[in-house]
Amino acid sequence: MKGHIQQRGKNSYRLKFDAGRDENGRRKIQYATFRGTKREAQAQLNQLLAAVSAGAYVEPTRTTVGDFVASRIDQWESSGAISARSAARYREILANQITPHLGTKPLQKLRPLDIERWHTALRSGGRANGKGLTARSIGQAHRVLFKALNDAMRNELITKNVAKVQGPKVEPMEIFIVQDILAFIEKLKTAGRLYVPAMVSLFTGMRLGEVLALRWSRVDSTFSTQICKPWFVGV
Repeated sequence: MKGHIQQRGKNSYRLKFDAGRDENGRRKIQYATFRGTKREAQAQLNQLLAAVSAGAYVEPTRTTVGDFVASRIDQWESSGAISARSAARYREILANQITPHLGTKPLQKLRPLDIERWHTALRSGGRANGKGLTARSIGQAHRVLFKALNDAMRNELITKNVAKVQGPKVEPMEIFIVQDILAFIEKLKTAGRLYVPAMVSLFTGMRLGEVLALRWSRVDSTFSTQICKPWFVGV
């Protein structure tokens, strides 16, 4: 492998080196700018040549974290790896938790310290109202970024996934299991307008957000209108 150093300024050097050959067998010449002493520039050039020789060199790209995560969400959805609902949730996380803090950061310059600072920022003021996010919400954002960076590493855009740093610890949720369904239904009858959405969730397995988004026009005609119609009026 060949390399060359050219001084561009008082403490600035251009590193020119052979990065192997492309798919057509042509030599690939790469350039890098380095600031420091000539001795340090030579050490940096040696590291680059060693990486090329070991097959660990990654060509530089200007892709930002925000752009890359957005492109991966599109790919996951189009390939069927995630549902449209999950894709919408991922894009919400990208817009609200990732892009404001890491979006403009070059993908290849992301470091573990950036991840730690990101967690701290989300914990102290990750919402529009200035209140910090819960550990569970931060963990969800962390998993989206981790998944995208895994793709970047697999496609040789980065050499390691810096999001492997420990994510926020999430306390397990306490789950109550209803043993007596009939008694539970009797209790629900005293819940007023909450009775119908609770019954819908109980017997369909729908999530709270799905129940609240439900409209009468979307309910099958065989569904009990005597029970549900009063709740849907005006919805």
